[in-house]
Amino acid sequence: MNVRAALLTVFLASAAGQSAWAHENHTHQPARPEIGEEQAKTRAREEVERLVSIQKLDASWKESGALKGVEKKKVGKKWEWLATFENATVADPSKKVLYVFLKPSGEYVAANFTGK
Repeated sequence: MNVRAALLTVFLASAAGQSAWAHENHTHQPARPEIGEEQAKTRAREEVERLVSIQKLDASWKESGALKGVEKKKVGKKWEWLATFENATVADPSKKVLYVFLKPSGEYVAANFTGK
């Protein structure tokens, strides 16, 4: 009987704690709409310019970084925009291609030279 009482007490205590998270005046941000391919290209260019301005990328990317394409890339069960830029003026061959990842809504996710 003590085991049942203990289990019931634990169950009721955990259920009562859950209700503390549910409260009024709690709103969620509406989901941002997905952007199209042209908007993704524009957003990717903006992000390259931003990365240059905060010195995460060499200044040559602003002038010489040519957008090669934008595609939807599957990530698990979801997808992201993947924009590919190429800069022929970069000496290091491993840094000639830049990959910019955006959420379906156009928000910046990451940028790197590996595409992963």
